[in-house]
Amino acid sequence: MIHALLLVATMQRWLLVNDVHLDPFGDEPTLYHETDTSPKLWRSTVNAMRAELGDARVVIVGGDLLAHHWDSLARHAGADPTVAALETERGIVEDLSAAFPRAQFLFALGNNDDPCGDYRSETGGPYLKALASAFAPLVRRNGAAPAFETEFERGGYYEARLPNGERAIVLDSVFWSFIYGGACQSNATGAGASELAWFDARLSHLPRGKRAIVLMHIPPGYDGASTAMTGAVWPIPFLHASDNAALLATFARYRKRIGFALAAHTHHFGRRSPGGVSMIVGSSISPVNHVTPAFYELDIAADGSLARTIPFGYDAVSETWRRADLLEFAQRGLANECTREHLDGGYARCVGTQRRLVVAVLSMLLGLGAIAAAIALRLRRKRRA
Repeated sequence: MIHALLLVATMQRWLLVNDVHLDPFGDEPTLYHETDTSPKLWRSTVNAMRAELGDARVVIVGGDLLAHHWDSLARHAGADPTVAALETERGIVEDLSAAFPRAQFLFALGNNDDPCGDYRSETGGPYLKALASAFAPLVRRNGAAPAFETEFERGGYYEARLPNGERAIVLDSVFWSFIYGGACQSNATGAGASELAWFDARLSHLPRGKRAIVLMHIPPGYDGASTAMTGAVWPIPFLHASDNAALLATFARYRKRIGFALAAHTHHFGRRSPGGVSMIVGSSISPVNHVTPAFYELDIAADGSLARTIPFGYDAVSETWRRADLLEFAQRGLANECTREHLDGGYARCVGTQRRLVVAVLSMLLGLGAIAAAIALRLRRKRRA
């Protein structure tokens, strides 16, 4: 009993919020403008997070602050996409800073954080520098990341010291995306390989006895929603095969130096185990595709491990937030944690093994052959007639 009380007393509460996708162009009374987060829903989210986790030591923002299709939304509203993006990102930062004036912050970049298009990311361009300037006061709090701006401007990835003495390594996994679209304002050639090398070096040089948490937006492994669209015959990856393999190898090589990992992007809750490291994938604030908006309390034990994950979900009818069950936010149908064998042993139970793919292809060929044979037989009969 005493031991349990000591654990609770030394536990830190952190906040995880992912995939805000704020759409500032909608009508103010509208709760759900189009498919993304309205200003009204965002204000409700900030108020609820402050009420539930006002004492959070660390606030983790997992990327995708901008609405989907940002460029077209901004232009339709008569706004410059880049100017509007920076205003929106700065507004979100100001809201979070006011709600959590003493917390340390970690911001990861997502595939909807560059105003010029989806799955774009920069290395040293003016937009990335402006974003670094906006994030810096919150990330650098209490001397946590003195070199933040210099590191972040290189490609959106950086290292910070956490209140519990551990380290945070924040990655920009957009560079490794299977559908990465390149940079808009700068030359990002080789950015993915450089970041992988940096990640490996950061883990190898951790202070003796210290561990890191790893934050990224797009997780490794396979996209459950896209894979389901293929009838679970062909698994659709999140990352390029070579980058995915290199990332997994780094996780496996340093798994004893990583306390846990966090990701976003899927808009659903899930668990993964890249290289044997425990990874939590948090769901979204955006209600796109009828997802229930949610944010998460992370209870961090004295040894730096993740002891408990508690979600808070939004009820659109009552317009209130409530403590919820994790299963409410898990992806239905094909689980979003369904991955290859080297990530999750359950892979063969849910998505396309090679045998299933071969069977599907043979079935298609047999079907086409039967159709061709029927056509040939009919033509032959016509000639005889």
